[in-house]
Amino acid sequence: MNPEKPQRLRGWRARTLRVVLALAAPALFLLLAEGILRVAGFGRPTGFFVEWKTGGDVATITNQDFSLQFVPQQLSRAPEEIVLRPKGGESPVRIFVLGGSAAAGDPDPAFGFPRILETLLNRCSGGRSFEVVNAAVTAMNSHVVRHIAHDCAEHDPDVFIVYMGNNEVVGPYGPAALPSALYGSTGLIRAAIAARGSRVGQFLAHLAGAPGGPKTKWLGMEAFLQDQVPFDDARLQHCYEHFAANLKGITEVAADARAATLLCTVPTNTRSCPPFASVHRTGLAREQLDRWQRLFDEGRTLLRAKSFARALETLQAAAKIDDAYADLAFCLGTCAEGLGDAEAAGRHFNRARDLDTLRFRADSRINAAIRRLAKTAGGRSVALLDLEKMLGIHAQKPPRPGDLFLDHVHLTFRGNFLAAVAAAATLADRLPHAGIKPPQPGAETNALHDEFRGRLLYDVHAQFDLAMVMYRRKTRPPFVGQLDHDAEMTALRTKIIRLRRAVKQLGTDQSEQECLAALDKAPGDPLLNRRLGDLWLKHGKAAAAIERYRQRLKASPHDAAIRKGLASALAGVGRTDEAVEVLTSPANPFAMKRKQALGYVGTALIQHGQARQSEAVYRQVLEIDPEDADALINLGAAALQKGDTETAATYLHRALEADPASADAMGNLANTFVKRGNAAEARKWFQKAVEADPYHHVAEAGLGLQLIREGRVAEGIRHLERSLALYPGFTAGYQVLAALYRRQGLPDKARRYHELAELFRPD
Repeated sequence: MNPEKPQRLRGWRARTLRVVLALAAPALFLLLAEGILRVAGFGRPTGFFVEWKTGGDVATITNQDFSLQFVPQQLSRAPEEIVLRPKGGESPVRIFVLGGSAAAGDPDPAFGFPRILETLLNRCSGGRSFEVVNAAVTAMNSHVVRHIAHDCAEHDPDVFIVYMGNNEVVGPYGPAALPSALYGSTGLIRAAIAARGSRVGQFLAHLAGAPGGPKTKWLGMEAFLQDQVPFDDARLQHCYEHFAANLKGITEVAADARAATLLCTVPTNTRSCPPFASVHRTGLAREQLDRWQRLFDEGRTLLRAKSFARALETLQAAAKIDDAYADLAFCLGTCAEGLGDAEAAGRHFNRARDLDTLRFRADSRINAAIRRLAKTAGGRSVALLDLEKMLGIHAQKPPRPGDLFLDHVHLTFRGNFLAAVAAAATLADRLPHAGIKPPQPGAETNALHDEFRGRLLYDVHAQFDLAMVMYRRKTRPPFVGQLDHDAEMTALRTKIIRLRRAVKQLGTDQSEQECLAALDKAPGDPLLNRRLGDLWLKHGKAAAAIERYRQRLKASPHDAAIRKGLASALAGVGRTDEAVEVLTSPANPFAMKRKQALGYVGTALIQHGQARQSEAVYRQVLEIDPEDADALINLGAAALQKGDTETAATYLHRALEADPASADAMGNLANTFVKRGNAAEARKWFQKAVEADPYHHVAEAGLGLQLIREGRVAEGIRHLERSLALYPGFTAGYQVLAALYRRQGLPDKARRYHELAELFRPD
């Protein structure tokens, strides 16, 4: 008897099966590939937190590669190095701060909102302790913050403070990142994020040589100069919808974790930060544009002369032609403020921000979405922290927004302190069991502000360092294109000189006493210990600094700041192998790869004035990566110092092969030709360096010196003065100009530059 033959599928059943197989096969292949890559250990983890183990020690730490799943390396910033422990016993109230650089405390988290808030809550509570986790990441927006919130929810949160909105347009998967047809779908954006973070996505990016390799560098706001988005761009509506959906999603994640949420409106500097870019409305004829420009220029001239009424009349005439130009709205605000009409000024300034086509600031619709969700969510689980309104009120009292903002969105120490006080007051209402007693407005808050300046060491040293960081930022785009940029930089230079004088007058003993006084209140604070160690190292107390760091590392072996301080101190006394070991130790949850550790130690040696001693370190870097541009440049510079121009040139040409746009390599190569007496080649390479990076103060100075050598003194002086305008702490530039003016018989100018050289001479 023949066995029964299996029947073949026919007709619609066969067609359906073929369609199912055709659709399922790619998905099955991708799942299989994903599994194989994970088993093989390829790729990076994508969680905000990762588990770290060594021996019997287990901890949860922040994933330093987290941002790479959203943006390429040149746009990526790592989260703060944090170690989380399981809560238990008398556990602290755990608060996660979510957002971008403004929330993180940029440019120095030591004086940022999360650190001040933690210090304030522990100072003003009735016995409960508080842990404020800085989970904010520079340049990230709500698409990313939603992912971070999910990961934070697994670690016993009590409160989420959500302070985001500045990066919605320029951050990952903003309007310029995807085609318009795709950008409208939240589902497609989430799918794109998941695909990029998958092991298959990482593998394909690796095969394609996607940006993000070790030779790329952080570009900051300059990376977005081409991403201009006018206020009437249809994609913005999708952007606001995505933001609202992500914000709501974060509150739902918090509710599921039984945590409260504080939704912060986003304070932005509208009064002293002009727009970054402006565009005219479409359809204007050439004669209309010409007339508008004449009226605008005339109004600006009247405004500079403080003829506010006439300026307002002239600028309003321009607005009748085109009122969509952001700079015009800002000038109208300045007129209204000059005439004492604060309400009208506020409207114009806000409109100027909303019209700005380089959208680095949260606009009115972002803050409206935050207020709307806080109102509809209601209850005790979601509260509004209206920082925009609160800081706006404070800005009116001393009419100087610079008291609150360092730039367009980043807060000063005072701004962060006031934000922390407001957060503490809201938390006191939402967490009655925590016993928070925030300071009362007025004298009590002012006294506490002064106390915190000492407690967190926000002294003249810190103020000077911060001023220099902000000055250097503002020498570059997009700040250089703002209205009255030159006047702002002149004021900042004056401030830097004043602060430098204060630093000189303070003296070593007083600085040390202030550090020790702060440490009396917080002996284990890693940042305060790092300040003390660095101070001792600077003033020849290397042994004391090393001993202090080692003691702190025994007490807190996972502390990244202390470990880096110890490595720097060891490098400063020539113990480079020990320094590298400290950074690469498997007992360090944030252990560096050997190449990264060598680079850190090499930089520390140069900062300690031991450039030649760094040669051995950089040679070890080249053994690991023969194309490391930084190592090649530093070895070239060391050879140049010894007069070996041939070896220097060899290293520097190799550096340019690795990084063809390196102004450092070009400037050093120019100096090899100076040493050889080849003026034409020296000038050519200095010129190339300036063209590669027009904001490179050393390249500008090199070109100026070469021109002076060739007898083109006036032209050379202009380049030297520009180098000092780019970096006011450039001692060598002041010295050269002092000598030049002395030779030209201009003693007053020579004396002024000599005094500045002495003022900025390294301590």
